[in-house]
Amino acid sequence: MANFRVVDIKIQLQGLFEGMTIGGSEDEKGYGGFSARLQLSDIVVFKDSKGNVAPENTPIPGNDWINIISKTGERNKPYGLAIIPSSDNPGYPNTWILRSKASMQNAVYPFPGAVPATLSNKTPLVLKYRLVVHDGLIDKAALVELQQNYFNKSD
Repeated sequence: MANFRVVDIKIQLQGLFEGMTIGGSEDEKGYGGFSARLQLSDIVVFKDSKGNVAPENTPIPGNDWINIISKTGERNKPYGLAIIPSSDNPGYPNTWILRSKASMQNAVYPFPGAVPATLSNKTPLVLKYRLVVHDGLIDKAALVELQQNYFNKSD
């Protein structure tokens, strides 16, 4: 059984004035959403609920979550981070920008991307994520359970 810690993140974005917009990168990558920067070894594996995922230059489809497994430290000990976006997030399931070398792992949405999105100055845009920091040994069943618990959790 894996050892893990769960961190739930809630981001609220609200415009300071009517018509305020936000945008991601103006290219085919469309960076946006939550990003995590991890120390990665030469060996890194990305998995979603359907199995291994290969990083590409542009966004790839996401299935439920992304689990990043690597090794670090002098003893080359495994560790992992699973990022579970909330099903309440706009555009769920989102796409991902994944990098196996010196970069961030990014939960991209269909917005804001290259096309700016308008933020309400009355009602915040809420984005939620569950991070599961683990020892590299967590299995799919545990992640499914953690995801379902998260989806059923009320704020």
